[in-house]
Amino acid sequence: MRGLSRYLIISLLLWAGLVSHVAANRIYIKDINGLLSKEELATLRAVMAREVEFHSQVLNLYDPLFVPIKVFRTREEYQRYVERDTPGWRPSGGFYSPVRREVVLYKHREYMQTLLHEAQHLVFAAGLTRPPTWLNEALSEVFEMADVRENGVFTQIKQKRQAQLQSWLESGDMPKLASFFALSYEGWESLVMEPEPVSYTLSWGVGYFLMSSAQGRKSIHDTIRYIRDTDWRYQGVIYPGGLVALERDFHRFVLDMPAEYEL
Repeated sequence: MRGLSRYLIISLLLWAGLVSHVAANRIYIKDINGLLSKEELATLRAVMAREVEFHSQVLNLYDPLFVPIKVFRTREEYQRYVERDTPGWRPSGGFYSPVRREVVLYKHREYMQTLLHEAQHLVFAAGLTRPPTWLNEALSEVFEMADVRENGVFTQIKQKRQAQLQSWLESGDMPKLASFFALSYEGWESLVMEPEPVSYTLSWGVGYFLMSSAQGRKSIHDTIRYIRDTDWRYQGVIYPGGLVALERDFHRFVLDMPAEYEL
């Protein structure tokens, strides 16, 4: 961090107003097992403050927002907890429990990305009980790549998913967004298959596209507002020009994705 600790950088961001004091002060993080460092907790708080700022524009979030986190040292400890809590379930590196309203994970190689990903689920659920799966995952995929710097909070590209999207586009195999948005939760889950995790790849791609511009972020807010006020079953996107324009603009974006941008 060029001589400055991440903790100090985040403190400076708060002081400079690049991360909202108001949003950050609404967040109460409880590291139940005490395994996160001061720097990791500061990073989480800064990224969650951005999430709270974003969602608060259209949703009434819990205030204060309590964030209980259970981090386990090993996969074995984590699996024993999951099995005791939900027998037969086999989540990967971590999950958000809407029943307990807690984030649970273990210290694998990319656990901070998992922590940021699941934290977004917690924030979104604090304002909207049943968001579309694709949109919920899209935002979590974007925020999990957050990088806190001296001049703000940025998200970065997922190169493997970018390559997959470009390959689909070039071969004519890009899934249709109308069909993708219409998927049930079970249908979405059925497409989570390696080495081509279609669900996560498309969710990240559309999310990375929409969050990259003021118009795209407005479309997300308009969509959330429509779900909140009019039709909780709505699965699409409120976008200027409709789905045809969205698909056209998304395809153009895929061909020339920015390596990063500020959230």
